[in-house]
Amino acid sequence: MEPDNDKDDDDGDADGESADEEDDDNESADEEDNDNESVDDNSIIDDSADDDNESAEDNTIIDDRSTRRGTKTRSGRVTYRPARLIEEGVICVGAGIGGGYTSTTELKPMKFKEAMKSRDRGEWKKAVEEEHNNMKKYNVWTPVPIKDVPSVPIKDVPSDAKILTSTWAMKKKANGTFRARCNARGYEEVDGVHYDGTSIAAPVINELSARILIVMMLMANWVGHVLDVKRAFLRGEFEPNQPPIYIKVPEGFEEFYPIGCVLLLLDTIYGLKEAAMAFWREILKAFKHMGYKRS
Repeated sequence: MEPDNDKDDDDGDADGESADEEDDDNESADEEDNDNESVDDNSIIDDSADDDNESAEDNTIIDDRSTRRGTKTRSGRVTYRPARLIEEGVICVGAGIGGGYTSTTELKPMKFKEAMKSRDRGEWKKAVEEEHNNMKKYNVWTPVPIKDVPSVPIKDVPSDAKILTSTWAMKKKANGTFRARCNARGYEEVDGVHYDGTSIAAPVINELSARILIVMMLMANWVGHVLDVKRAFLRGEFEPNQPPIYIKVPEGFEEFYPIGCVLLLLDTIYGLKEAAMAFWREILKAFKHMGYKRS
């Protein structure tokens, strides 16, 4: 009986060893499967990397027209710094047809002397005369001899008789029109005398109100009209008890006035700190006269 037991033990040991070998085989098979999966994952990663490289190559091809250099990020993307329009060779001038431009520098505002030294001196002179005609049309100022101003020396003017200076903004518009605008130097006004915190800014429409109005127009199929007021800031009136403001005769206007006079402002002009609020008061009067009510 003992030999049989030993034989059974040997058979059991053999079966255990074969089972262990099968487990080892299964583990190796699992490892092979894992290796295959990792290979597949790597292939996917490589595919995505190839896609990134292809997109980067596509961007490079598209941007060959410019001199921009791409920067490659960690993810493989290629980014480019924004190019200036002039670097792209795209210079868009509003209505350049018929404008007669030789350079885009002609679109920038110029001062009086700079404009008078340009090749368009004759056109600028006409524009200055037109601006003076506007001042006369709207009765913006009246000439006053210096002796009648409450101060004999101009440089020693008291606060209730401030004499301002002026500057010009002369610009050739995109349609070829020459526009010359005379502006007072509002920063020379006296705070607390000629203006205060309530007179230097005009209210504007709220963004939400504008959106609601546009939606209502779309829903009701309304038609909107844009109102453009010509020479708006020449129409404002000063507050009743505001001290008078004088201005020296602007450049280019000397031929229209005698020597030794200054200009007493009767209405606001461009450049004054209170010009926007003064025009706002006038437009409120106009809308009230037409039967509108303020919300």
